Amino acid sequence: MTGAQDHTSAYELERLLTALDGQAVDELFAQLSTMTLPFLPIHHEIVERQRAQIRLGTDQLHFAFRIVGPLDPLRVLAAQRILVERHDALRLVAAHGMDSFVLHADGDWPLARGTVSDVDQETAERLLRDARAAPLALLPGASLARSTLHRMDAEHHILVWSFSHAVVDGWSLGTLWDDFVVAYRGGSESPAAGSYADFLGRQRVVEPPPSAAHLEAQAAPGTLEVRIDESARARIEEHCRRVDTTPYLVLLDSLLRAIEECEIVSPDVRVWSPHAGRDSVDDAAAVGMFVRVVDVGGLGALVRAADHEGAHARTVLARLLQPAAGAWSPMPEDGVLFVLQNAPGGAEALPDCTVDVMRDRSQPEMAPVFEFYARSGSRFLLSLTLGYRGTGLVGLLEYDGRRLPAAAVDEVAAAFQRRLAAIS
Repeated sequence: MTGAQDHTSAYELERLLTALDGQAVDELFAQLSTMTLPFLPIHHEIVERQRAQIRLGTDQLHFAFRIVGPLDPLRVLAAQRILVERHDALRLVAAHGMDSFVLHADGDWPLARGTVSDVDQETAERLLRDARAAPLALLPGASLARSTLHRMDAEHHILVWSFSHAVVDGWSLGTLWDDFVVAYRGGSESPAAGSYADFLGRQRVVEPPPSAAHLEAQAAPGTLEVRIDESARARIEEHCRRVDTTPYLVLLDSLLRAIEECEIVSPDVRVWSPHAGRDSVDDAAAVGMFVRVVDVGGLGALVRAADHEGAHARTVLARLLQPAAGAWSPMPEDGVLFVLQNAPGGAEALPDCTVDVMRDRSQPEMAPVFEFYARSGSRFLLSLTLGYRGTGLVGLLEYDGRRLPAAAVDEVAAAFQRRLAAIS
């Protein structure tokens, strides 16, 4: 299949079921096999993790929105149905062979109803824990999105959204929220959404690696929180304007130099970074799992390139970070990972309501990605994830405690902060 036009409609599916009249479900899926879209490497990894019952939490996204004001539940339901029509990623289900998707003409994003006695922080955290305890599995025919509207009274609600990472990435979240609000208002002024099905259909996907046998859960990675305050962020951004570079490249370069300074890894270690993966302008307004992990290069070579090019390091590194459109490779198995979560957030406001995104304080403020982007059964040596929070940045250093002692990672974090502090 090459696009969104080759999917079966609900009517055609019903007709096939009637015609089969008792034939096995396997035979039905065989008849539909020509109407499927390929899995990307990350989808194969999610399946492998499910089979081994490891890292299941890394493949889920859960959000709790406290909404105070005269919220209309029927409009919430209607808005979600519009989102399903607008974004075909929400109509994808895994095919029977668990190596591809089937795109349905009609889909459903279930909205369950619940009641709560309060809409405080503790209640939101409990609801998020409940959501994580019921993960959305990538299984044949299973919905990959779920929501529950919990009501305290007519003006106090908590809306919980859950998604499988198989069909929603970080960039998608702001799009989903803004489109939800527009639909709730009854408007349609949003630009046309791109098609994730079309995106999948034009990808050149490598054959998935053989299934990793006897995958076992590994000890939890070590973690260390990193914070960049408002003044440091301002210095970084001013430096970027002066030398024509970007915060991403400054932060990446600072991390690599800190690692090199502490001499905790070989200079040949590979450096990886997620790429937004949206190959066209249309993809920018689409919902889906577009992210691919790019091999940026060897740590030592990257630092030397930056030294040689000086202010033009941006050109060198940016070129390395641009994968060929449509090209995919297997998930990495080792190395250093750097992530800057700078996707646009939702900006739209619900009419006559205030909305607060409620975070579970028992979880890291920056979501762990250490194992999500790695090949099943493997993990990175070290990763740093940074994201904009308020006027500064919040980060999470994760590391493989079997190979790196905590004291060495503390040194890397300190060296990273020193380098940022030296920027003027």
